[in-house]
Amino acid sequence: MDLYASEAPAEPVNERVPVGPDLAGSFREARALLRSQRQRGDDGRFVAGNTEAAGPMTYSEQLWALVEPACRETAASVRRDLGLDGDDASEIQRGLIENYVEARLLRESLWAQLVDRGGPVTAKGNSRRVLDAYWKASDRERDRAQLLGLARRQKRVEDPIEGVRRAVEEANRR
Repeated sequence: MDLYASEAPAEPVNERVPVGPDLAGSFREARALLRSQRQRGDDGRFVAGNTEAAGPMTYSEQLWALVEPACRETAASVRRDLGLDGDDASEIQRGLIENYVEARLLRESLWAQLVDRGGPVTAKGNSRRVLDAYWKASDRERDRAQLLGLARRQKRVEDPIEGVRRAVEEANRR
């Protein structure tokens, strides 16, 4: 059985979540949008694309389809912060950036689960297992950020004289 397979459509009711650098906000809006959709039919059964039976929506193709543009925007923002363009980043840097965004999204997902369950402590005073997972994801996000570099960097600029020479050559060709 494929855990990632779903009979639900990948796109929910032609709705869009605003794309922006706020990955956490996009994640919360996507969850709220999916949970606001009709969950059960007139006969009381779950309808296709429902999220009620999914619980934390870990395997929800709809959720990931809604969050993916925000992930791409966050990765692009990190590349800009590091002064990297598409071709400037090495394969390792691209992988680390993707891994950072995934760790950040995982942390946001675990935080949402903590909130849904009423907080980090159970009624009997024990800490929830999801809290440990949250701290591990938070540590991973921090580690990836440190590997990438926490400070903003300037984009590499070529020699200004070389840039002017190239611009003059292009203008003369026209």
